[in-house]
Order: sequence, then structure tokens, then C-alpha cells
Amino acid sequence: MTNHKLGLCRMGVEKFQQRVALNRRKSDDVAGESKALVDRGWKILMAQAPPEKNYGAFTYVQPPSGLIVELVWSAIKPMFDMGWAQFNERYAHRVSARTLRWAEQFSNRIPQLLERYLSEPNTLVHGDFRLDNMFFDADGNAGGSFALVDWQMAMRSPGGSDLVYFIVTNLAPETRRAMERELVERYQAGLARQGVTGEYATVQRLWQGYIEGILFYCVSFGGGLLTIDPANERGVKLFDELVMRTYIAAEDLAVGDILGLD
Repeated sequence: MTNHKLGLCRMGVEKFQQRVALNRRKSDDVAGESKALVDRGWKILMAQAPPEKNYGAFTYVQPPSGLIVELVWSAIKPMFDMGWAQFNERYAHRVSARTLRWAEQFSNRIPQLLERYLSEPNTLVHGDFRLDNMFFDADGNAGGSFALVDWQMAMRSPGGSDLVYFIVTNLAPETRRAMERELVERYQAGLARQGVTGEYATVQRLWQGYIEGILFYCVSFGGGLLTIDPANERGVKLFDELVMRTYIAAEDLAVGDILGLD
């Protein structure tokens, strides 16, 4: 592993942390008005357009968390149920049996997990935060230009969502093993420098989210297999790589044992 590659990994986390901190501060500025709109309830939001509220470059009204959980789970659960047998058939001989068992058990915890995370501070996340979507200066200088593209999966979520995806699916297992602790701590230190502190921004809390996030993606990929076109060789290869890296991370860190799964 070259120093240049290590530098790009650290830089990617720093750029992401800066974006999370910026959006968190913007969210704090409008928290009172947002809460007032949310309290009006989903029925009003569906029946008629609420008064327009412009928050800088965007307008956003978050529906009640219970509805979000219902909508997300109603999308994830059927895909997981339909795809899990096929997923096992494809990967059972390539990943450990216990990681597959953990994923199946953890799938039942996802509604509670979503409910808890939606009660915490949320920010704008990219949703596909990987190196293929990042552009750095040719020399890789930390202070150089940086661009992030492919935003069609952007959403509001805890900032750690992109952090987990970036570390677990982007980095080769040997690189992840060497750097994951450092990168989580680097991310937390950057948030603190930008003024994002509190119980949700500690290393311990971020690491807990990292562990839970690994299993969340293990479950998500279980249904995601159904969306892959077998004729798209590049897509199949990429999906296989994402799955293998995520399940290897689950095994390396014994995430099921940490979360009390069988």
C-alpha cells in the first residue's frame, strides 16, 4: 500500500467530514422552523403544499419519522425476502456462515434501527460515496481541488452512513484493516474542529454506528442482488466486490457478537 493511496483515503474522509459539518451547521440554523413544519403532520403535507420555506439553496420538509421508517422498510423487506435465497446460493461458499446468519437476524432489527437513527441529528449524505465518484488534483495534495459527482442517491441521514460505505466498500480488506480505526477517529476529530460535538459525535458512538452500518449493508445487498443485470459484466463484478468486502468486514470485526446476535 503506497503513501499516496493512504493519503487519498485520509483526504476522502476529510472532505466528507467537512461537508457533513457544513450541512449540520445549516441544519442547526433552521431546526426551529423545520420542527414546526414537521409538527403539522404528514396529513397536511399530503393534502396541501405547506408554506414555502427556503433554506439557502434548497427547500425541505421532513415527514414524521414513523412514516419514513414504514416507507423505507416496505421497500427493503420485500426485496430482502425475495432475494435472500438467491443471495445465499451465490455467496454461501464465499463468505462465512455466521455472517449470513447475522445478516438474516439483523434484518428484523432494521425498523428499530431506523427509528433510532431518525431521532438523531441528520444531514445530507451522498448515498454512493466511493472513489469512482471522486476527483482529486493530479498530485493528490490535501489542500487541492476536490469534486464529488453522481448525486442521484443523495438523502438525509446520519453522517456516518457515507463514512461506513466509504471505508467498508471502497477499501481493499487489508487497507481497511490497517486504517478503519484511524479514519473513524480522523472523521470525529474533523467534526470537532468544525464545531460538531455532543453525544452523537463521539468516537464511541461513531464506531457503534460503523458496526451497525456494516450489517445494514449486509442486509441491503441481500435484496440488491435482484437489481443486478447479469448481462452487465462490470455491474456484476462491482456488486460482487462490494458484497465480499462488506461481509469480510463483518467477519473481521465479529459484528454479530458485538451486537448480541447468535
